[in-house]
Amino acid sequence: MNRKNVWCCVALAGSLMTSQSRGVDPPKSPVPNLVAERAAAASNDAEIQPFLDDKAFLIVRFDRALTDVQSILRWGDAAIESSKLSKQEIQDAKADLKAGFKETTEAGARLTDAGFRRLYLVESVDDPDHPFAILPLSNNSDVKRLAAILAEDNIGDPSNRVERVGDVLVSAPASRWEKFKQGAVPPRPELAEAMKAAAPASLRIVLIPSKPVRQALAAALPKLPDELGGGPISAVSDGVRWASLGLKFPPDPELHLIVETKDVESARKLLKLERAAAELLKEKADHGWFKADPVRKIVEPRLEGNRLTVSLDSPKLQELLVTVFLPLWLDERQGKPDGTGNAPATKPAAETFHEVADLQMKFVRIPAGEFLMGSPADEAGRRDNELQHKVKLTRQFYLQTTEVSQRQYKAIMGTRPSNFRGDDLPVENISWDEAVSFCQKLSDREKRKYRLPTEAEWEYAARAAKTGPVSGTGKLDEMAWYANNSGTQPLDSAKLWDADPHNYFERLLDNAARTRAVGRGTANDWGLHDMQGNVSEWVADWYSPTWTADEAAKVDPQGPKESDRGSRVIKGGAWSSDPRNCRVAFRDWNTPDDRSGSRGFRIATDAE
Repeated sequence: MNRKNVWCCVALAGSLMTSQSRGVDPPKSPVPNLVAERAAAASNDAEIQPFLDDKAFLIVRFDRALTDVQSILRWGDAAIESSKLSKQEIQDAKADLKAGFKETTEAGARLTDAGFRRLYLVESVDDPDHPFAILPLSNNSDVKRLAAILAEDNIGDPSNRVERVGDVLVSAPASRWEKFKQGAVPPRPELAEAMKAAAPASLRIVLIPSKPVRQALAAALPKLPDELGGGPISAVSDGVRWASLGLKFPPDPELHLIVETKDVESARKLLKLERAAAELLKEKADHGWFKADPVRKIVEPRLEGNRLTVSLDSPKLQELLVTVFLPLWLDERQGKPDGTGNAPATKPAAETFHEVADLQMKFVRIPAGEFLMGSPADEAGRRDNELQHKVKLTRQFYLQTTEVSQRQYKAIMGTRPSNFRGDDLPVENISWDEAVSFCQKLSDREKRKYRLPTEAEWEYAARAAKTGPVSGTGKLDEMAWYANNSGTQPLDSAKLWDADPHNYFERLLDNAARTRAVGRGTANDWGLHDMQGNVSEWVADWYSPTWTADEAAKVDPQGPKESDRGSRVIKGGAWSSDPRNCRVAFRDWNTPDDRSGSRGFRIATDAE
């Protein structure tokens, strides 16, 4: 499931709700009758059936008529009041809650004014990085304005085309429109069943796995993690008919999750897996951002025949907010990232984040410190240019949490040079010179210096106070998109390279290997994504195979003053790399004008 797109719809819900309050002018067009709207909200969703072939697997539906922003704010304020926060903390939490609604008011006001009723966001296994949006029309809808808003606000995906089809507006990629024109779509009765199970709710999220969806899941995740018992994923997933989550907004909030399976035995298997996952989450969460026990006590699945269900009423939702989310909010506000009130020495201290808000570029503060750079002599896959030596960094700095995306690059440079197209995909096919030019233009715009990180800064941040070839969880499949897992079928890329290097890339492309959206993979302990995969990254230094042995390489190293090969350093593996080239210590190099579809960059800025 593409979490970004689900939360895109949740954010839209907030924006639409806020249009009904906080000083926004009332709609100029007549407001639809709410009784009729609520009746429509209970419909069987037949209006979207023509667009849902058997590749569609996730549908998010938001209903404007079932929201009351003032009730939400009152309920949130009451929950915050019931917490054990101090008076000042309660005031701050309430202010943040209101500010969160205020940030998205404008888009909601424009849509409501134009006659918005409800919206669907749909994801398909054909192209999960590019969802499409469906907005039903009514007699009160200003079609031109709604179409313009869908296009301007990029609801669904920035590259989508918006067209009217009967009584709905559809925002979809060009490839999707070709599929829409191919003819009738067979009915999917399980959709109506799942949607009905999630009603009445302001926000509904349903998962409807068809045969192609199950095949795609098995290709992406052929077996369960060892911690969950191993075995083929199909042993569990093939038993799921549909999953449905309904969230009803205040004044009487409720959350209902139902997973319907084909039989009782499948439901029991799923419950066993859920309990094993909960224990694993507890083990990791209790040493991380929050304590798992309170969540487990509140969110306890029940087995009811061939269904697993979770139901949370207003008191339980309030308890969840008070015992989990408010402490997380407080720790983040105080710069204590582990959720315990004590920031570990291995994580950045207070004033952790910096951002360029309009570009959605986030930076994490990397603390000063010492580390072992390079690799030990016995590390598998090691190269001779990875001499291990102690390095001291005396100054903190900020490093971008993700690789620069195509959206960010185009906003500054006005071009999209990448081979794999998608606003949220990392920009690639970029030379070192162009990466430096991006930094300069962003610096001029922001009146703050942005730059490429040095090789030492990059490796120090990638390790995040750990040793070994792989940071984060220590498991490459969990930390990186690389040749073994970036395609439709798993590969042994090292064996493939050793056996047939001349056809290596052709074999990867035949397997549909490609980049993935930034920020979706597992982050390391300092909150940095894709440091060991997706695209390899230019860094600032000139390259020398032996320079790391010099005295200047020990304290705040900036690299040699020149390169006998005329090359700059490249760090991190890529979607096309075998495991040996995804190690933290791996050093590659190329000339500053070279471009590659597997190479991009991330940027840094000094801590002020």
